[in-house]
Amino acid sequence: MPNKGLNRFRRYSRAVILPIKNAIEWLPNVDINGEEFSEYFQGRFNPEHIDSYRRFPSLSETAQKNELLKKIIMFDFHQTFWR
Repeated sequence: MPNKGLNRFRRYSRAVILPIKNAIEWLPNVDINGEEFSEYFQGRFNPEHIDSYRRFPSLSETAQKNELLKKIIMFDFHQTFWR
């Protein structure tokens, strides 16, 4: 939920990349009072929220189906491995 006055509006969703199919499978969201959220856990790697789950509004279905977003994710994925 956006904090008033902070002007920071984030969306977050989790997915699995299937490189053989060149596909992205979006994982289910958490439904809280009719609004969909995705949970995020960094363990000890975020000093402001140590060992806590954080929740952000999920990407819309429209965004998840966006071909440009898919191309960006797959491009970045392919950059993560050296030949």
